[in-house]
Amino acid sequence: MASWHMNSLYFLFLFSTTVNCLFPFSSSSSSDDNSDSSEWKEYHNQKQLEAKFAEIAKKCPHHTQVYSIGKSVQGRDLVVIEFSTNPGTHESLKPEMKYIGNMHGNEAIGHRGWLIGRTNAHGIDLNRNFPDLDSMFYYFENMEVNRYDHLLEYFKDDHSYEPEVQAI
Repeated sequence: MASWHMNSLYFLFLFSTTVNCLFPFSSSSSSDDNSDSSEWKEYHNQKQLEAKFAEIAKKCPHHTQVYSIGKSVQGRDLVVIEFSTNPGTHESLKPEMKYIGNMHGNEAIGHRGWLIGRTNAHGIDLNRNFPDLDSMFYYFENMEVNRYDHLLEYFKDDHSYEPEVQAI
């Protein structure tokens, strides 16, 4: 329980540090206040998102790393931003999480998915192109395998997955 509590406090500290770095609090109100900025009122394209990631990384260089996890079918970089006290380094026994925007109920931007669809340039619905690991998960659970969090290391099939899915 103490470990969970410390991890929660650590996450809150990192989150508040990052938020404070990005949006410093001010005791006075000014016309420069970005709270009603139009940049958050529209859907962002690839160039705008990459620029925003670069801006965040410049403001928080000791807690962020921007890098590509692969290429889309159109050859565009699949750019991600990492937030950490030690970006770029995997630390054993330190919990990690991955947040993917516009998937699984992110209503703030998800409604555009209904309008334009979730297909890539090949016409493949990326939300339906993931491998089905449920049967393997249940098999490992029934066999009481202690660690089955990296199922793709054991998973083999002949299906070709889109590069955007492989990157994730």
